[in-house]
Amino acid sequence: MNVIGLYDKPGTARKVKDALIEAGVSRDGETEILAGKAADGLAEQLTGWGVSRHDARLYAEAVRHGKAVVRAVTDDDDVDEALSLMEEHGARPLAEVEEELRRAGSKEGEEEEEEAVLQVAEEKLTVGKTERQGVVRARREVTQKPVSRTVELREERVEIEREPVERELSPKEAKEAFREETIELTETREVPEISKQARVVEEVRLRKAVQVHEERIRGSVRRSDVRIEREEK
Repeated sequence: MNVIGLYDKPGTARKVKDALIEAGVSRDGETEILAGKAADGLAEQLTGWGVSRHDARLYAEAVRHGKAVVRAVTDDDDVDEALSLMEEHGARPLAEVEEELRRAGSKEGEEEEEEAVLQVAEEKLTVGKTERQGVVRARREVTQKPVSRTVELREERVEIEREPVERELSPKEAKEAFREETIELTETREVPEISKQARVVEEVRLRKAVQVHEERIRGSVRRSDVRIEREEK
C-alpha cells in the first residue's frame, strides 16, 4: 500500500525515508522522495498510486513551492506505523498546505478550487461460464432378507401294538418263549437340507451423456446520471 507524507523541506523528507527503512516498514527501493523537478508529472504519478485528482494536484503544487513528498510502499499491517513515523517528523496536513497555496495565489490551486468533477459510471452485464463437478456413485451393498419355502418331508415311524393272546405253548414254543431275544425296525425320516446358488439378476452401468442447452441469464446493471440544477442568489 502507498503511504504519502508532505514536508516543508527535502532534508526532513530524507530523515523520514531513513526512519521508515530503519523501522522495517518500507524497503529502500520502495521508498522515494519527490522534490524539485519531480513536480513535473507528479500529479499524474500520484493519481496512478491511488491518490485523488484533487490531492494529487495539491501535492504537485506544494513541490513546486519547495516542499517534498515522501512515498513509501508498505504492507497493510505496517500502514499505521508508517503514518505514525511520518507524523512524528512533522508531516503537513494537506488542508493546511492548500490554504497556504491559496494565500500564495497559486494559480493551480485557484483553478482546482473552481473545478469539481462528477463521474458518470455504468455497469455492463457480462455472462461467463464456469465448470462445476458433481459425482454420481453406484455402490454395491449386501443386504439380507428372510425367505421361506414349503417342502414335503417323508417320515417312517415304528408303531408298537400289544394284543392279548390266550393259548397254550408247545414244549418247543415254550423253550423259545423263555429265551431272551431282541427285534428291531429302522425308522426313517427326511429332514430339510438348505443350499444356496448365486445368480445375476440385474446389471447397473454408469456412462456419461453430454447435453447442451441454452439458458437465459437476467440481471440488473447500474448507471449513475448527473442532474444539473442552477440556483440564482
